[in-house]
Amino acid sequence: MHQPLDLCITLVPPPADAAPESIAGIELRCDQLGLQHKGDVLEDPLTAKDHENVRWYLEEYVEWPYEQFLERGKKIEVSLAEFGKRLYHAVFGSAAAMSVIQPWRLLPEVQRQVSIVSELPKALSLPWELLHDEQGFLVLRTRNPVSLIRRLPQGELAGFPTPFEPPLRTCEGRECGAGVAG
Repeated sequence: MHQPLDLCITLVPPPADAAPESIAGIELRCDQLGLQHKGDVLEDPLTAKDHENVRWYLEEYVEWPYEQFLERGKKIEVSLAEFGKRLYHAVFGSAAAMSVIQPWRLLPEVQRQVSIVSELPKALSLPWELLHDEQGFLVLRTRNPVSLIRRLPQGELAGFPTPFEPPLRTCEGRECGAGVAG
């Protein structure tokens, strides 16, 4: 099995001179194609009301998909594609960012994935599954859907060692199993 063509979106703290509404600095990489770009800044493409609607739709509507909730749910469903287009444009809207994503997009016959790498809660909590490139949601394509993963930066993962000191269980000087009723 071969590795998917990974488009890595690393979201780091925004530069000091960024606007107050900035969520993160954006670094794009596709190592398999030798492409990268950094320097763009991510501003939240969704309003507070949009975030609340997405949260309600995913967490509450699923339990009450009828009566008065049905109308609100259908309105939000219509908005999901727009939310995804705004997020897509917020990340890939610059010409330099397009120079990374276009070659990645033009290889639909290979398995592709988008990796969202960050330790910023506000960046990780964006509805990345809604990414929409005018042709549809990336993760819902019928042919060649794109996998999406969120993860911590690799340097952060190394900070969580798993200590191991044998033996895992001692028998306090007696033969293990001795004295245990069978």
